Amino acid sequence: GIISFAGGLPSPKTFPVEVFADACARVLHDDGPGALQYAASEGLPALREQVAAMLPWAVDPAQVLITTGSQQGLDLVAKVLIDPGSRVLVETPTYLGALQAFGPM
Repeated sequence: GIISFAGGLPSPKTFPVEVFADACARVLHDDGPGALQYAASEGLPALREQVAAMLPWAVDPAQVLITTGSQQGLDLVAKVLIDPGSRVLVETPTYLGALQAFGPM
């Protein structure tokens, strides 16, 4: 009767496997070599343009950074905003990934 959120893992029942498979097949059909090649570290330019266009204020797509997930986002924010030796306040319970990102600071 307990659902553990400790690992930050979503329920596999929520995964849109068929939708994802269709999207992968479409991408591989339309541009397989491009989809499998390394891309720019900051994300695909077309995706960054779409994200910038969706925001409610004017943003240059060059200012948009696509991360591979919350862990990478937290790590980048911690590296930019937290000085070595600084204290970081979190609530209990907190996301284990945040503690890992803030720990080395």
